Amino acid sequence: MHGTITLDIPRLDGSPVPHWFMKQQEESTHLAVLLPGRAYGLELPLLLYPTKLLHAKGADILGVDYTTYTASPEMSGEEIQRRLSADIPAALDVALRQRSYERITLLGKSLGTIVMAQVLESNSRLQGASCIWMTPLLRMEALRARIVRNPHPALFIGGTADEQFDLAHLPELENATGGKSVVIEGADHSLEIQGHILESIDVLRRVMEAIDDFIR
Repeated sequence: MHGTITLDIPRLDGSPVPHWFMKQQEESTHLAVLLPGRAYGLELPLLLYPTKLLHAKGADILGVDYTTYTASPEMSGEEIQRRLSADIPAALDVALRQRSYERITLLGKSLGTIVMAQVLESNSRLQGASCIWMTPLLRMEALRARIVRNPHPALFIGGTADEQFDLAHLPELENATGGKSVVIEGADHSLEIQGHILESIDVLRRVMEAIDDFIR
């Protein structure tokens, strides 16, 4: 992405963790971390436009680009989890050392919501972080349990045509976090309305307005 740099974030084997870092020229006390879906990368609309918005609001931004391996059909779920369990904590550790951040925003999309829940539970430096749960996999009991155990300011975003976004579980999560939800009628797991391009663009605008309000 234009205007980004790379940090020194090695894996245990010495290879680099795939990522980019967007650092404000002026001092910033806000770090945002973007965690994409399995095959929904940082360059796609639901992550690209929040990046632009967060940068415009003065945040440094870490994007961990693990779609370079999670999108591979040859990679097993166990191997993906092993890599994520090492890559994300390593990337967070280095990013958090860049400045003395007073505010942290996490945005996870799909698989990224699983990753986000894990690091919230394991990293005490994320206490008080604001969390944007984009198309969270709410059918997963383990994910829901982690969200309830580690309540943070929360915004849940999903569509009624997304089978993984189980509306029945939203009230419990909203109650546990004091959070809000944006539910898009007819939107799928990419928050698009199939066959309706202009309506899908309207959905993106609605999502961005909700995020803008959440992080102000």
